[in-house]
Amino acid sequence: MTSIILKQNINAAVRDAVKASLMTVKVPVGGSAKSLSGLIEQFSVDDGHFPATWTLKIRYLVTDSTTRKVIYQSSHIVHQRSAKFTSNEVALSDAVNLSVKKLVSDQAFLNAIR
Repeated sequence: MTSIILKQNINAAVRDAVKASLMTVKVPVGGSAKSLSGLIEQFSVDDGHFPATWTLKIRYLVTDSTTRKVIYQSSHIVHQRSAKFTSNEVALSDAVNLSVKKLVSDQAFLNAIR
């Protein structure tokens, strides 16, 4: 495993990447009675081999803002392979995009945000 340097805190970087990825796949962001939150459960970069493997596991939660009841929760783990000298921000964004693709393919998530 290795250390990486990001321009911003990992939580903020993932949050911003999730928001951008959701907007790209046309999932409404903001202005809803439901809120999406998440928790990074695992984040690692194994660059001992070529290509480097980025592992990201996020627990997503959809909460009804009025009742504060969790109406959806699920963890998604992805493994992104990137060249060793790929930009950290690009590799992290790619891993988040894979995670969001898994999220929006989950019918339970789609039902929860409607």
